[in-house]
Amino acid sequence: MLMDKIRAKLDKRYNTDLTVKLADCGFTARTFHTLRKGGIANVGDLTKMSWKQLSGVRNSTRSTCQEVSDKLEDMGLGLRKDDAK
Repeated sequence: MLMDKIRAKLDKRYNTDLTVKLADCGFTARTFHTLRKGGIANVGDLTKMSWKQLSGVRNSTRSTCQEVSDKLEDMGLGLRKDDAK
């Protein structure tokens, strides 16, 4: 019984749905609007991008990229490591 409760908590914490919308991620307004105007709609779109691609989004700054990277890391995800498609 106790193990089931612990397992449920861990599953809830680390089972990240890639269809989560940007608005539900808690980004700052500047980062949210930059990503939205760049055509990024959800977490799955972010995980398909590298740091270089993200920094190429119009109005994206180093702090924008760092915020996205940190938020994805908190969700147990991350940006792609390279630019290979």
